[in-house]
Amino acid sequence: MLKLTTVVFFALSASAQIEIAVQINNNAGVPSAQLKEAVRIATRLFAATGISPRWEVCSPGCTAEVGMPNYIVGLAGPQLELPAQAALGFSMLKFGKGNKAAVSLPRIEDFAEANNVPAAAVLAYTIAHELCHMISGTKAHSKGVMTAKWDKENALRIGQSRLQFEPRDVEAMRLGLQILAENRREVE
Repeated sequence: MLKLTTVVFFALSASAQIEIAVQINNNAGVPSAQLKEAVRIATRLFAATGISPRWEVCSPGCTAEVGMPNYIVGLAGPQLELPAQAALGFSMLKFGKGNKAAVSLPRIEDFAEANNVPAAAVLAYTIAHELCHMISGTKAHSKGVMTAKWDKENALRIGQSRLQFEPRDVEAMRLGLQILAENRREVE
């Protein structure tokens, strides 16, 4: 199981750049080249939002820093029962309290093959989609990366690196991170 734990470091400066640390537990055995490409693509997606992920690949396990918000995405095989037939993953939200999501590697691979796009790109966009849910603390969908059900048009845009976060999704993530930062300051 690939587990993705996000520990958020708050760097709310005048430039409004926010850094997050993302730990990937690659128990699913995703080939390193595919995982590296997925991380590259996801980093590019988040760069346009003002959020700068710092990725760490851990295998077989990652440990999150105590006291930091954690987001966990597990990469699962065919045994994962997803709530919707076309879903590539899902989030179980507990805003700021160890949010969790699951991503289906077989569905990612099937979607990639059916639409002739690289599986690494679909993995990257799926991780970015689930991270947006967890960072923003909402199950809301819109267009772009946060489309509820990707189709052939979305696949084409993924293959061309043209699927992006909508402005309202960026705003929701930044607000979510701001709320976490304020809650963290209140605890300290």
